[in-house]
Amino acid sequence: MPILSPLAPRDPAEGHRAATPLELFFDLTFVVAVAEAASGLEHGLVNGHPRAVLIGYPLVFFRHLVGLDEFHLVRLGLRRR
Repeated sequence: MPILSPLAPRDPAEGHRAATPLELFFDLTFVVAVAEAASGLEHGLVNGHPRAVLIGYPLVFFRHLVGLDEFHLVRLGLRRR
């Protein structure tokens, strides 16, 4: 069995599909990344650095959102790699 295997899409007709541990882990990393970025946003605004955080927060949030989207689109079979 290979250590790394290509990401295969799931069958959309599969009934009662449960999330895989990999999907749950990816979702968790997204939540933690957004929470950390939000903490940095609050810290920067309170300490008087609005320009830096108002540029950085959307960049970090968007980057993680794009990664999450790509992962789910491939996993659901809506986009091929």
